[in-house]
Amino acid sequence: MGIEERVKSQNKSRNRPKKLRPWIRFGKNEDGAAAIEFAIVGLPFLLIIFAILEFSFTFLGERIVHVATQDAARMIKTGQVRVTTHTEEQFRDELCSNTLMRMFDCDNLHINVQEIPNFGPPPPLPLNANGSINPASFVFSPGGTSSMNIVMLFYEWPLLVNVAGLGISSWSTNNEALIGTTHAFRNEPF
Repeated sequence: MGIEERVKSQNKSRNRPKKLRPWIRFGKNEDGAAAIEFAIVGLPFLLIIFAILEFSFTFLGERIVHVATQDAARMIKTGQVRVTTHTEEQFRDELCSNTLMRMFDCDNLHINVQEIPNFGPPPPLPLNANGSINPASFVFSPGGTSSMNIVMLFYEWPLLVNVAGLGISSWSTNNEALIGTTHAFRNEPF
């Protein structure tokens, strides 16, 4: 670049209004661009990652409750658990002693075991109209030999990331997701 070209470029910058000079310098400056881009993209990205983790842990909890329901049904089906041998608290303790169930707070586990007349329509869910648990409608009454029973386990899973639209807030009441599984079966002739 020759001397004449330098003088021309300096004259052009001098001819611009003084009010625009800082904005032009700011627009050309690329220092901190990565930080600004991360600030724009980082928060939504982290929210999505946390929502994926929340959903994954909730799904893991659902699978563990499902396996616990099958175990509970097996204990009742084979006659290991009867009204005469177990109370609801003893049955809950036996379920919670399972290795996988130890990661749960058993105070949030609700058990509904009852004899049903046939394999027709299931009994109504023990829930209120808003989807929360109705403790008054839970019973623990396993049937006797060759009877038909239904076991329902519900667990109130605490949500950590409950952001509307990203988490599973539509499943939740009081910042907890209600996980429920049901198993219907006929007892063996024990």
